[in-house]
Amino acid sequence: MLKTSVLKIIQSFSDKEISDFEDFLKSPYHNKKTGVVKLYDEIKKYYPDFTNENLGNEKLWSKLYPGKKYGYGVMKNIIHDFTKLAEEFIAHRLYKSNELQEFTFLYKALAERELNTVLDNKAVYISKKFSDDTLKDIKMPVQEYYHHLTTIFDIKIWHDSFYDTELTYDNEQTHIEDYQISKMFIEAFVIYYSSYALSRNTKKEGGHINNAKEFLDNLINNDFDKILARIRKSSKNKYILLNSYYLAYIAHTNLNDAKYYYQLKDFLYSNVKSLPESALRDIEEIVDCISGISLDPEINKEKEFHEHMLFRHQNDIVLNRNGRLNSLVLIQWLYLFFLENKSSEMKVFVDQYQKYIIEDDDKNATLQFAEAIMLFMKSDYMKSLEVISRFKISSQILKNTVKKFTLMIYYELNDYEMFEYIYDSHMHLVRYSGWDKNSTTIFRYNRTKDFLSTIKKLFKLKEKSVVDEILLLEKEISGKSIDFKSWFIRKIEEIKFRDGIETAQGIQRAAL
Repeated sequence: MLKTSVLKIIQSFSDKEISDFEDFLKSPYHNKKTGVVKLYDEIKKYYPDFTNENLGNEKLWSKLYPGKKYGYGVMKNIIHDFTKLAEEFIAHRLYKSNELQEFTFLYKALAERELNTVLDNKAVYISKKFSDDTLKDIKMPVQEYYHHLTTIFDIKIWHDSFYDTELTYDNEQTHIEDYQISKMFIEAFVIYYSSYALSRNTKKEGGHINNAKEFLDNLINNDFDKILARIRKSSKNKYILLNSYYLAYIAHTNLNDAKYYYQLKDFLYSNVKSLPESALRDIEEIVDCISGISLDPEINKEKEFHEHMLFRHQNDIVLNRNGRLNSLVLIQWLYLFFLENKSSEMKVFVDQYQKYIIEDDDKNATLQFAEAIMLFMKSDYMKSLEVISRFKISSQILKNTVKKFTLMIYYELNDYEMFEYIYDSHMHLVRYSGWDKNSTTIFRYNRTKDFLSTIKKLFKLKEKSVVDEILLLEKEISGKSIDFKSWFIRKIEEIKFRDGIETAQGIQRAAL
């Protein structure tokens, strides 16, 4: 039983769920087989690791049925029943956790049984529970929320019209139309954006026909603004929600014009408190995406990255939708604090969020890298180098970042011999990584080459100062987006201060 899926399911249970599952199994409504209850009583002793050799099928059998000959078929059936019940339990918990979904099924069941009086009583509940004021508080994806609401209102309209032909339904009809339009647009946008992401990762000759884009274009090109204006009059919250996705689509399909990006960003930042959590996460991810892939040179990508990471921090959306933090995402936060030269704030952040980091091969390496960065920011370069040298990395992205950082340490230590060694090793990684042949990694390839070229120029100028070359490199760094840009600018300033060189005209000292 050690390798069965049911143990993986139970391993995911919280302490409370371990207890609740026992009650679930002992309920005659869910289970009438005593062998399953006995099996659970035995295996829960080994929660949460489930690695003990006593979890072998034959050893478990001897505990369940002492003195009886091992029955392979019987044991197989018990484990099968046990697995099905564990699956039913987690599905039931998910069902019960979604109040709107539960109410939708209840409402459908009442309508099917023609329990008219009960349905009428539920109408009061609908108007209070699902008013516009509650829209911003929903926890589920907005398209799922609208799906349930349209189902409920559809049943209500048809049911009421059948049993009372004197009623008018203008208000309900407006509700259902607004919900349906919003649901249709948001779902189409999600399909469009997902399809776009997949097509970027799997490019084929002839390109990819995005049917969702054609559908959305047809909507937008036929006076969609009028629909938005009408919804705005009837419901501010519905308008904010729908307009967020509308602006996201417009911005994403106009990557050559920064105007649309800034319209979306400004609307998001102005209405952040009015958006439900799922929509907020959708739109802020789009803003982050567009700032990175925009083709308009007007967008300062480093500055936008900086601002948007602060936005996430200020609005408590650091963790992902599952309340976790990917170790590679943590690197972005470390980079943000490094840009701002805030070592103490970085420590507070790492201490606060390290328990949420997903357990993967690079979790410990990432946390040690954070320690190395904080030591670097305190100018303890030898200790920072010592920390970096003792952890292993599996991720190519993290490995690339750590190599860049190592070069910066050797620059600070003024150790050109070791700098050259690490530089050559990094160039080898770049040349033979295949990044330049993959559409999803060519950006990393070019950015890494740019970093390597720039830091080597910097080190040579540190050793042998040439005024014109220093000013040229300063202008070059100031005018482009490069990893660890603020550090490069500080190092240029140090060289200039040492040699008494004045800043060239047009150079932005405070550029990120």
